[in-house]
Amino acid sequence: FISPLSIVLLNLNAEHPYNRFISIKNPLREDQSIMRTTLIPGLLNTMKTNAYNKNLNLKLFELGTVFYSVKEGELPREKKMLSALATGLRYGESWSFPEEGIDFYDIKGSLENLFEGLNIMDFNFLSTPDTPYLHPGKSSIIMVNNTEIGTVGEVHSVVLDGYELSNSVYIFELDFDLMVKHSFSDKKIKPLSKYPPIYRDIALIVDESVQFKDIYNATNKLS
Repeated sequence: FISPLSIVLLNLNAEHPYNRFISIKNPLREDQSIMRTTLIPGLLNTMKTNAYNKNLNLKLFELGTVFYSVKEGELPREKKMLSALATGLRYGESWSFPEEGIDFYDIKGSLENLFEGLNIMDFNFLSTPDTPYLHPGKSSIIMVNNTEIGTVGEVHSVVLDGYELSNSVYIFELDFDLMVKHSFSDKKIKPLSKYPPIYRDIALIVDESVQFKDIYNATNKLS
């Protein structure tokens, strides 16, 4: 259960599917008075809580069920969704890494790795200006085998203002069941060698003027 305000803050038009929520007749609290139609408000609220505690570098995800109203007297349609959020620095604070912020290509790369792990090969990202809660120049719909399965992009500044967030935020949301439908688990496996590996060391004495690349190239010619 979530608050109706969480949906309002997504800057949706009246016909958007996320507005097809179901109201609870006797809610215990106003902020839990409707059934969620998207996982995005939960991620943004979690980010907001962390921001109040000065934890600004986040990579979060949630896998859960959403509910859509169908018609009066009928049970809602349930759908399993996978959503993720990334904000702040690309790497943790360290002397070893530059202080770079997360951008669209980080969240897109996470999706590409996910699809590769599920053996989903026929996917692409199509630019779209029609997702109200995402930045029109930094968002895409996600297609798998010519089927739309979700969206990815930078959260619109209007939405960030509503949630009292100042950092750039990147999210994706996928229809989990559709994604799994297009995956396959066939993997090629090679048996282990019957023989133990053989290691050989070699030591060379060369003039100080000889560069490593020359030694490397010479040994490669012998192999």
